[in-house]
Amino acid sequence: MLVDHPAKITTRVDRLAASAASLIAMAGDRIEMTQGSTMMIHAPWADASGDGRFHHWVGDVLIDFTGLMINMYASRRGLDRALVEELIWAESWMEDQEAVDLGFADEVIETPAIAATVERGRYINTPAVLLGTSQWKGPLQSRRRVTSPAPRWRRAASQRERDLQLAAA
Repeated sequence: MLVDHPAKITTRVDRLAASAASLIAMAGDRIEMTQGSTMMIHAPWADASGDGRFHHWVGDVLIDFTGLMINMYASRRGLDRALVEELIWAESWMEDQEAVDLGFADEVIETPAIAATVERGRYINTPAVLLGTSQWKGPLQSRRRVTSPAPRWRRAASQRERDLQLAAA
């Protein structure tokens, strides 16, 4: 939708555009990287379970999607397809100026950086400055589910209900 929009679209990487977020950044007619920001591209991943034929199909789909992603990066930015292919298979992390130099962005701009981290072990080549303190468990291992607390109004309503039940008892 952004690519087809008639307005001139500027996308900005405030701290980190990794994986699919780097594809979203490509929708901009102009792509800005803030000082200290990073862009990462890699071939797509999938978790799959099934027989050998299904895994073979998933592999084919991933290869096809990789080609589509390479074409998207190359065509949106006028980049050499062979270079993009090399970078995508290498899981490439590009700091602000490097992204500009390689053609993935137009300019490095001054703006306050926003803190961002990547879970340790989530990717192979994560720059140390982006490593968080949590440990990635991997796609097939269980991960602790994080839930946000209930909204204040819901907690207050639940407490009122408990109070009424206690008063009635």
